[in-house]
Amino acid sequence: EDELSVVVLKIETYEEQKQTEEVPPKETKKIIVNISESLSEEEKTELRNFIKLIGNKKTNAQIEIVNKEVSKTLNVFLNEKILNKLKELAGEENVKMN
Repeated sequence: EDELSVVVLKIETYEEQKQTEEVPPKETKKIIVNISESLSEEEKTELRNFIKLIGNKKTNAQIEIVNKEVSKTLNVFLNEKILNKLKELAGEENVKMN
């Protein structure tokens, strides 16, 4: 009733979290997302906002956003759930792993 409550399911130390999330550099992936023609401006904005959200200091992948002749590469932490969301936002045919 007008009070905020928090339920904690798991507590880990920083080192435990670091070990489970980090991926060695040799496994770095590159995802190419082509937004050239198939996305509306609203869809592009939603995709940009999502990519900003997944940007992280702990990275295991690069996302290259291609819009006609212009491209921009960003570092992100990628997992299967995030990859599926990218495909949902940009269209599966516009998301390629390299």
